[in-house]
Amino acid sequence: MTYSSTVNNSPTTFSGGTGPNAALSNQIVTQIMSQGVPYDQNTKTLGIRYDFYKNLALKVQWDRIDTSTKNGQTNTGRGLFSNTTTTFGNNNNAIDLFSTSVDFVF
Repeated sequence: MTYSSTVNNSPTTFSGGTGPNAALSNQIVTQIMSQGVPYDQNTKTLGIRYDFYKNLALKVQWDRIDTSTKNGQTNTGRGLFSNTTTTFGNNNNAIDLFSTSVDFVF
């Protein structure tokens, strides 16, 4: 069993622009701050290994990955996933990942 979590406490919005183009500069800087930054995600993992024959082992694992948006801000709900859709990035998500493998030594 494993539990892991990553939390980004960096700001994802900017509102410190001044002058006649303050709204535009705030929008541009906010867009830059919300791109390419790891966002909040936690993962719970449960796995088991069974040695069923000499030099052969079966592994089964389940991961529950939860991502969350930053205060409902768009494009902050993708967690550590890349190449996500807009819908995925704008929501809190729960992903179940199941995997199996056979290990062998020869």
